[in-house]
Amino acid sequence: MRRVTSTEFWIGPTEVRLTQGNLIYVKAVGPQNYHTATAHIGLIRQFYQEINEPLNFLIDLNEAGKNSPEARKAWKDVSDDDLTCKVALVGIHPVARVIAGFVMSVSVSSKIRFFSTQEKALKWIYE
Repeated sequence: MRRVTSTEFWIGPTEVRLTQGNLIYVKAVGPQNYHTATAHIGLIRQFYQEINEPLNFLIDLNEAGKNSPEARKAWKDVSDDDLTCKVALVGIHPVARVIAGFVMSVSVSSKIRFFSTQEKALKWIYE
């Protein structure tokens, strides 16, 4: 993990930023395995501790790859966490739609939705 600023990190090719409005922006790039998912979850837990209130997620899946079963479970746990408010998955690439469909099908949470644009996703998050 590479720290760029106090709110911007890179885990491999994936960017993770804490932005204004208690939003965690993730630009997922490439596949995720157990080790990269664990690094993401650790960083998210750190953000939870620093902010100490529920956070929203905007996750750009356009360049995402396949996630390992362990990575999928880790992300499911984050989405189901009480400190996670809303999770907006964004993508126009067919792989992004497949990933989003899988994530939404394994989660019991209604706080996850898929969008074709970031603008639509942000509107839903802040409504």
